[in-house]
Amino acid sequence: MWFSVICTAAATVVLILFLLPLPDLNVGSAAGLAFSAALFALAFFKEDIFGYIKSIWGVPCGRAAVICAGAFLSAAAVWCVVISVRMAAAMNDCPRGEDLINAEPVLIVLGCRVNGRKPSRMLRRRLDTAYGFLKEQGGAKCIVSGGKGEDEEISEAEAMAEYLTAKGISPDRIIKEDKSRSTVENLRNCLHIPNVSVDVSAACVIIVTDGFHQYRCRLIAKRLGYGKVRALPSKTNPRYVSI
Repeated sequence: MWFSVICTAAATVVLILFLLPLPDLNVGSAAGLAFSAALFALAFFKEDIFGYIKSIWGVPCGRAAVICAGAFLSAAAVWCVVISVRMAAAMNDCPRGEDLINAEPVLIVLGCRVNGRKPSRMLRRRLDTAYGFLKEQGGAKCIVSGGKGEDEEISEAEAMAEYLTAKGISPDRIIKEDKSRSTVENLRNCLHIPNVSVDVSAACVIIVTDGFHQYRCRLIAKRLGYGKVRALPSKTNPRYVSI
């Protein structure tokens, strides 16, 4: 009884968390929905599932299949824990005192959806985080990176620049990279912006994006040849974690 109740409650929570971002279905949200479906199946068909496992356990091939499935699920659980720990570490690797003393750092704000000409809620959170830092570090430069989607009136970079300048950041401190359409392109294009003297491969680069995104960004940045990389995570609404 309690097993079914717990599985149903857990499945409902997971379903709500991963269903809300739809129609932005991706590998992460699909995996969450699959996990929710598995929990619902355990809750409502527990006897059938365990009965089937018991019936094939006595057959050599069936026993091997059960052991392999158990080993796979265990390995997947360990992998998820390891990745989660690394994501948490990357998210909390924020700028330190020495990063701000020797040379002015460079912010890179990664783009996100623009509604017409206005940044989406998630993008506004990133920009507000960047604004707070730029206000404190008066000499820091900021690269806003993001191209134009088919349903967007202007590029994400242009929308971000307009938002920051409206809040009082000088346009001279904002560099626009408006060609990229993915995180890899964001970070690659920021290395080669025409007529810009900022060398992001040598400077301390602070990436502004959501916390769950920081680990992946760091891996990409290191692979592309960035030097010192720090994180400045924006607050993330839980419903967007799977986007």
